[in-house]
Amino acid sequence: MNTIETARSAVRLYFAPLKQIGVFWKETWIQSKALFIAEMVGTLTGMAGASMLGFQSPTPDLLTIFTLYTVSAACFVYSNYIRHSAWLIILMFFYVTMNFVGLVKVLG
Repeated sequence: MNTIETARSAVRLYFAPLKQIGVFWKETWIQSKALFIAEMVGTLTGMAGASMLGFQSPTPDLLTIFTLYTVSAACFVYSNYIRHSAWLIILMFFYVTMNFVGLVKVLG
């Protein structure tokens, strides 16, 4: 194998998971548009909350962050229920509960 072939193989190997993500998204969209949207909203709101927490440290806007995390976890409770992922349902329900506690304390 020459250097160019080795580089091409490395690039294909590196980007292979991205191709699988595209396939997974298409399959999820076909399976259930509501499931796809719930997972998308859950992911984006979780990422937004984590970004805010990271960039606003050490004094983050906890009301907004807890709200984003609560929405994220609630979306994942729904999507994991549809996917029959029992342990993830328990984890996400715990996150919803803890974020709700955080919201109550911030609003308190």
